[in-house]
Amino acid sequence: MMSAMPDRATALITDITDSFGKQKQLADRALAQIDDAAFFSVLDRESNSIAVVVKHMAGNLRSRFTDFLTTDGEKPDRKRDTEFELGRAETRAELMATWERGWEVLFDSLRALSRDDLTRTVTVRGEGATVLQALLRAHAHLAQHVGQIVLLAKHFAGSEWKTLSIPRSSVRQDPGRGVEPGTGDATTHDVANNEQASRYEMQTEAGLAVLEYMRDGKRLALIHTEVPKAIEGRGLGAQLVKAALDDSIARGLRIVPMCAFVRAFLARHPEYATLVAKP
Repeated sequence: MMSAMPDRATALITDITDSFGKQKQLADRALAQIDDAAFFSVLDRESNSIAVVVKHMAGNLRSRFTDFLTTDGEKPDRKRDTEFELGRAETRAELMATWERGWEVLFDSLRALSRDDLTRTVTVRGEGATVLQALLRAHAHLAQHVGQIVLLAKHFAGSEWKTLSIPRSSVRQDPGRGVEPGTGDATTHDVANNEQASRYEMQTEAGLAVLEYMRDGKRLALIHTEVPKAIEGRGLGAQLVKAALDDSIARGLRIVPMCAFVRAFLARHPEYATLVAKP
């Protein structure tokens, strides 16, 4: 959460870039915990190895984000089916080098974006979408595969696995149930959806707390949470997020959690997992 409200479009680009970065960091931390044998192992004939997921993600990133604004996202030289095949000579080092190049292409494209680019049209397989829509879809796709990497890495690491999120012991517990960190005796506040401003709002004694969003059809991208600094840590941000998620359920929407605070809330509340938009 931030203490100053930046221009919404600029803040969105910053938050999207940060969110992609966190996805890569999560995958890299999981990959660091497995050896080469685990990297290439498969659970069964219908499953992909971590190596294959890495190869596919790298190919997808290169294709989608090379000349992102000016060429179709499905490049003529991409052979998608081969991303799910491994040659006998392919090594982990080679695949990881391809992985790094793919992410570099993504971040180079994100750094080049201006606030006015978000409403430009790009295409994938000839189908048009705004830059914002394309980024949200790419994020959802990558997040799905990062989740696969983490799950597989945790399986192969076994008892040696080092958690990538908040350890269970660090979250205060009520009898038999997890409780939001920092909630204490937080007062419940009303939350209103200000659709004109594209944000959920909560009026507090220290000022306005907000959760900004951008809507794309039936998808709601939750992009930025801000609580007045004087009342941070009292659980008000969690109240905002919960209200937004419950409202999304009531309206039949799916959410894209671009905001790190929202993603942390979802990690603590798996009951909302089905609300997250699929790629």
